[in-house]
Parts: sequence; structure tokens; C-alpha cells
Amino acid sequence: MNCENSCLSGVEQNESLENNEDINRTGEDCESFDSVKPGYSLSGAEESMRTNRTERGASSNLNNSILNSKADRTENSRDQSKKGTEETKELERNNGEVSLKSVLDVINGRFGEGGDTLLHVASRSSRTDIVSMLLESGADPALKDDKGRPPFVVASSKETRNEFRRYMASHPDRYDYVTAQIPSALTPEMENEREKRNAERKKAQKKAQKQRVKEQKALERRKEEEEKEKKALQALSDREKRALAAERRFAQQRAAKQAGINSCCAWCSASLVGQVPFERLAYKYCSTTCVRAHRLDMETQQQR
Repeated sequence: MNCENSCLSGVEQNESLENNEDINRTGEDCESFDSVKPGYSLSGAEESMRTNRTERGASSNLNNSILNSKADRTENSRDQSKKGTEETKELERNNGEVSLKSVLDVINGRFGEGGDTLLHVASRSSRTDIVSMLLESGADPALKDDKGRPPFVVASSKETRNEFRRYMASHPDRYDYVTAQIPSALTPEMENEREKRNAERKKAQKKAQKQRVKEQKALERRKEEEEKEKKALQALSDREKRALAAERRFAQQRAAKQAGINSCCAWCSASLVGQVPFERLAYKYCSTTCVRAHRLDMETQQQR
């Protein structure tokens, strides 16, 4: 555009110079005609020439006026263009400020039927990274939805709630955390202590699990041994079974005597301390089952 203006200015200057030369020549001709001696009469051709030259001079003056007007308009256009550029830059700066305000309005705006903010949506979706970014960008956690719930309350996971508490610890004075219903700050020291407690709890749980597994295995071994003894007992004859039962009773009686217990069942050798025994003949029993079993055993021995 500057190049075009320069070319236009050159053409206009050339035309102006030519017009000035014509004006000078016309002026000289007019002076020559004006300097005609008195009494001298001009012919028709000379009179016509004089008139033409006079008109041409007037036309040249008009052209000069038009060129000067064009030059003025060109200068005014340049000034207006420069002024417009400055106004455009100023408008761009103003638009930058308005744009930042618009972003904040969108971040803290309420959308949808429930009146949720962007922070409500991110909190409900458990997007902790977006929650942190929105809080840093100016999202107010104290804004509530149509049900009066702030974003912290609608959080769907503990980690999302902890993200609000972490931000509260690092920016204690930026927002109204009481209105936001954030109970307390979560500092790195608190998180380390919580991790330590969790590690100790997991260690105790692992130890208890090992103990339960150990007890379960011991119980299974006892059941297997009892099952083997039961099968072995079923393979014995009645005489061998009675002899085995008597051997067990004697062993229990010996153990009771060694423990200082004198009162025991005559059949199963169970302790009768703190119990009211069943008596038959000179024997004492812990239950009627033992009484009947001992009686049958004695009758069988008498029959032989």
C-alpha cells in the first residue's frame, strides 16, 4: 500500500508540473494579448485563440485544486489509518481482559438442571486431576448447586475429597472452606502418618492371616488323625475295642492323679470337679452315657 501511495504521489506531481507549465504558457499568452496596443483590433482567429487559452488556464487551475484536494485526502487517510491501528491494538488489549473475565465466569458458572458448576462435575466424576486444575484456575469450592451442596459433598471417592483437603492445606486463605464444608486440611505429614498406620495395620492383618492358616492346617491334621483312628477302631474286634477303651481310661486316670485331681468319672476318667456326679454302686460318673456303658461292660465281663 505504501508503494501504491508513492507511485500515485509521483504521478500526481508529474501532472501538477505539466499543468503548471501550461498555466505559465497560458499566462504568457494572456499577457501578450493583454499587452496589445490600444487601437489595435484583433482578428477573429486571434480572438478565438485568446479565448481558448483563457479557458485552458481556468481548467488548469481547477485541476490543481482537484490534485491538492486529493493530496489532502490521502494525508487524512494515512492519519486515520494510523489512528485505526492504535485503536485496534487498544481494543485487542481490552479484549484480552474481557476474555480472562469470561473464562472465570464460565469456570464458576452453573449449568444444567441441577445448577452444577464445572467443579461439581469433576468432583462427582472422581477426576482429581481436573479438580486440582480447576481450583488453581479460580473455581470456587464454596459455590453450591440447587440442592445446597458444594463440590466437596458430592465427591464420589475418598481420594477426590482428599484432593480438596490437600488444596486447603497449601492455600489456606484463598477460599471460604467453611462454606465449602471441607472439614480440615490434609498436610503431607498427616498423609505420611496415615500411610505408616496403614502399613502397620496391613502387617498385623497379614500376621493374623498366617496364624489362621496355621490353625486351620492343625485342625485339618487333627481331623485326619481322628479319621484314621476311627477307621482303625472299626477294624478292631469288640474285645480289642474294650481293651483299647480301658487303656485310655487308665491313661486319663493317671493324668488326673498327676494333676492332683482325685475325683473323676469311672468310665471316661473325666474330671468331676465342680460337678454333681452320677453314682452306681461304688462308682461315679460324669453322665448317664458313661453309667450305661460301664454297666454293659461289667455285665459282659460277668457273663464270661
